[in-house]
Amino acid sequence: MKQVLIIPGNTDLNRGDQALVWESVRLAEDVYGKNNVACILMSDLEGKNSYLQNRQTKEIGYKFVDALIKHPGRKYSNKVKDSKGYTKLTLLQWGVQAVIDYIHTRPLLSRWKFVRKVGEFFLSQKEKSTLDIVRISDAVFVKGGGFIHSYGGITDPYFIYFLTYHIRLAKAYGKKVFVLPNSIGPLKNKVARRIALKTLRECDLVTVRENISKEYLRVFQLETKCFPDLGFFLKPDADDMRDYLTQHNVPLNKKKVVITLRPYRFQGFHNSDNLYRNYICGFVNFVEYLYEKGFHITFMAHTLGPSSHEDDRIAISEVLGALPDEVRESTSYIEDFDLTCKGVEKIYSYYDYMVGTRFHSVIFSLNVGVPSIAIAYGGNKGKGIMEVLGNGGFSLDMDKVSGEKLIKIFETMEINKSEYLSNLVAKKEEIMTMRDLLINNIKVLLFHC
Repeated sequence: MKQVLIIPGNTDLNRGDQALVWESVRLAEDVYGKNNVACILMSDLEGKNSYLQNRQTKEIGYKFVDALIKHPGRKYSNKVKDSKGYTKLTLLQWGVQAVIDYIHTRPLLSRWKFVRKVGEFFLSQKEKSTLDIVRISDAVFVKGGGFIHSYGGITDPYFIYFLTYHIRLAKAYGKKVFVLPNSIGPLKNKVARRIALKTLRECDLVTVRENISKEYLRVFQLETKCFPDLGFFLKPDADDMRDYLTQHNVPLNKKKVVITLRPYRFQGFHNSDNLYRNYICGFVNFVEYLYEKGFHITFMAHTLGPSSHEDDRIAISEVLGALPDEVRESTSYIEDFDLTCKGVEKIYSYYDYMVGTRFHSVIFSLNVGVPSIAIAYGGNKGKGIMEVLGNGGFSLDMDKVSGEKLIKIFETMEINKSEYLSNLVAKKEEIMTMRDLLINNIKVLLFHC
């Protein structure tokens, strides 16, 4: 029986990341044979957060191991914020913990076996168990996503060290590492960029999910292969969910738009507060327009944590709170910790249109034939993947959101709905063949090198 370790951490509360983990497992099973491989997933949280983050995935039988390096704020319950973000005290506490974590974990990355042995001596029993899993794994798969980026901040070098640590650990212990389709970049901090590029160059295969990342890395002489985001291969739940929607006040006989919103810090922008206000106000104006047009609007909390930065309920509540009473009372809202990525995808299939700031909410909707607008943020993924689908005109950068622009793109989508869907069907046929090609690429490197 072969063993594959899938990194970084699993996140059931983020349905997009959950889909990427589940599809990474399915990919590993198709590489080795379903009965010939055991997949171990990584968890980087503790206590209640770990339970919420891993509950659904554990229920279907997947096993977990603790991460060797965790978020530096894990020991502090007083993650205090002011109007400009986390307070100086909170950041200082995190900074001290980050230094301790770096000193504790860095020796394990050494090219010298003796230095690694010294580092192993100071590990806890639980940490040694994690290292043992790395040692006995036949391969390490880096789940798809878009986690490798930096915007020029002073903390970026540690941020990238933290995010790439388990990739580097696997290579230090001689393991094959396969980076499944990711969006990578931008990498504005020079030190962070150097760490990220060095890490990626050591991997056995690096794949990206759109051409913007591919061309960005080519500038640094790092060649990659482009494959679709693994979320495109997720199948919706088979259950009929019309009764569920009715219970959540969604009228099945009206034209419907589902909207996903996320809180966003506009990292790397000097006017972040103004941009966030514009983003919220833009959606308020857009929802008022949809209401006047006779659409029913559902707000879906696509991601529920674990941090406030990842909790869609925050942004949704701000938009709802700014709507006129008659508009707000006509909308519906779905927040359900029991829904899996497959259930959420099934729910989206009952809508006429999606407008999503959670990009996997867009991918899920496209999977079930629902025309969508992607609000792009956090690097290359939004625009890049919509361009892969031939629908780049239906993407809007989050820092440029306004009611007027949203309305204009939506009206274009309505007018061109048939063309949008025809193009989507053609592109989806191409996408489905690419999965087999990705599997073959991995097999060649695993079994013929």
